[in-house]
Amino acid sequence: MTTSFGQRLRLIRKASGLTQTDLAKAVGVSKRVISYYERNEGNAPTADLIAKFADILKVSSDELLGLTEIKSIDGRTRYGRIIEKLNNLPSDDQKMVCGMIDKLTIAASH
Repeated sequence: MTTSFGQRLRLIRKASGLTQTDLAKAVGVSKRVISYYERNEGNAPTADLIAKFADILKVSSDELLGLTEIKSIDGRTRYGRIIEKLNNLPSDDQKMVCGMIDKLTIAASH
């Protein structure tokens, strides 16, 4: 089944755990522009914007354009990105966040 650029953009964006607003901020456009491309309205994005999408979404521009199959979608869910951010925190902050998570999960299991 052939998919459009907009369908691939939406699929990859969602699999990456990003909202339209998140992606828009990351590439420097409005949410409306992301919606426009995902709905396949009007002109295709510029090569520069496609490159930015690919970089942010961690896929190749060929995958976005449908020239090659989407190999993987990085496995970066919303929680994956949170874990990456957690790993970049100072050790004391990591311990504090992990302690809070432990307390919340214990409370939720009762």
